[in-house]
Amino acid sequence: MNTVIMMFACLATLGGLAAWCRAVPTRALGDTPAPARLRTAAPLIGGTIGVQLLACSLAAGMAAAVVTVWCAWLAGGLLFVAVLNGHPAALPWSERIGRAALLVTGLLLARHFSQH
Repeated sequence: MNTVIMMFACLATLGGLAAWCRAVPTRALGDTPAPARLRTAAPLIGGTIGVQLLACSLAAGMAAAVVTVWCAWLAGGLLFVAVLNGHPAALPWSERIGRAALLVTGLLLARHFSQH
């Protein structure tokens, strides 16, 4: 069960990366800077990281959680940029997958807390 929680927590990175991508100017999408978009994306990105840290720390401990979340954002960001440069239409799908994974992570956390 702990592995499933950590897997969905790492997959939730896609939602935060998609929000970040929409908030900052992206060469692949031809965007121009819009600081107001960053202010709206910041709570989503911070909330995603917070839920990821909580889920992973319950599953494997705090040190493993920090390393897992950091690696998920690093590797996920690298792959996300590589895919986005080739296929800009992947952005909405990554947003959907990330939000769904965040929802599943939240449900798994609720299940964990209801059992203890």
